[in-house]
Amino acid sequence: MTSENVLDLYNRFQENGIVVWIDGGWGVDALLGRQTREHEDLDIAAQRKDNARLRRLFENEGYKEEKRFDSSEFMYVMKSEAGKSVDIHAFEYDENGKNIYGIAYPFGSLTGLGIINEQKVNCIDQKFMLQFKTGYEPKEKDIQDVQALCEHFGFELPDRYTSCNNFMIIETDRLTLRPLILADAETAYHGWTGDAEVAEYVSWLPHHSIEDTINWLKEIEWRRDDTGNISPSDNYIWGFVLKETGELFGSGGLIWEEGDQLYQVGYNIKKSHWNNGYTTEAMRAILRYAAKNLGIKRVAGGHAKENLASANVIEKLGFIYDRDDVTPHVDGIRHFDSREYYLDLEV
Repeated sequence: MTSENVLDLYNRFQENGIVVWIDGGWGVDALLGRQTREHEDLDIAAQRKDNARLRRLFENEGYKEEKRFDSSEFMYVMKSEAGKSVDIHAFEYDENGKNIYGIAYPFGSLTGLGIINEQKVNCIDQKFMLQFKTGYEPKEKDIQDVQALCEHFGFELPDRYTSCNNFMIIETDRLTLRPLILADAETAYHGWTGDAEVAEYVSWLPHHSIEDTINWLKEIEWRRDDTGNISPSDNYIWGFVLKETGELFGSGGLIWEEGDQLYQVGYNIKKSHWNNGYTTEAMRAILRYAAKNLGIKRVAGGHAKENLASANVIEKLGFIYDRDDVTPHVDGIRHFDSREYYLDLEV
């Protein structure tokens, strides 16, 4: 269900005098003012008095009800031939604001205002959205939604969403290291992935748009198997967050290098946070985790000879010099002289 699909439906509802509130994943993204992930469907809340008209509108648009075990007259799913799916949740309040029918939306919860593609839409209030999202056993997408809400609105992140079944949160004295999510795209792009100065001595190109950063975040997404354990990956990347302020200011971790047949350390942070020892603190914790939890026994490291800051990090982490080399840039044109290292990890 794309943002264009959502607005097409929302505007049709308005044209027919039907008030709806965006709920679910699209409700989260509306509150954030940007799309953070793909959505299989659209969840909406609607008043009981509009329910019959709403159903007819969907039927006139070619939608049919998809029968489910929990379907009822106030909670049902309409699906188009093209596969677009909408979950309808009907409700009714009495004159005192007490719920007397259907989905028990608390009075005051339907006061949110969000933005989808620069258009304002009605949605669930952010505090109630967080309450709804944390009221059941979370899936990966729910963890992502809760983290995004807490970061955007300054809510305290519940414990289960920082330590949920191998979700790879690492704590240091000053930092929280966590997997990056799509909601981090704007912060990462403006902070470091789109900064040419940050990318001066690395082999990747600075991102030209937030979309570039979104694609990168999809590539490095943490994956788990059906039992919740971490799936093997070519990338294990964490976001670096300052405990004191909650600010996300960089990222780093391990990237598989086919030539060396080893994971190589990599890291980038905002210029405003250089020369504070954050990178060394983060990478030291990541290497301990890699040895203990990922079974990695040796890692590679390297830096451009001119990059004295990175050389300092490599030295403090205890890497052993291996050789001088010439590292090609991803653009296929440039090369830079580099120094290569390795480090044996111990549990």
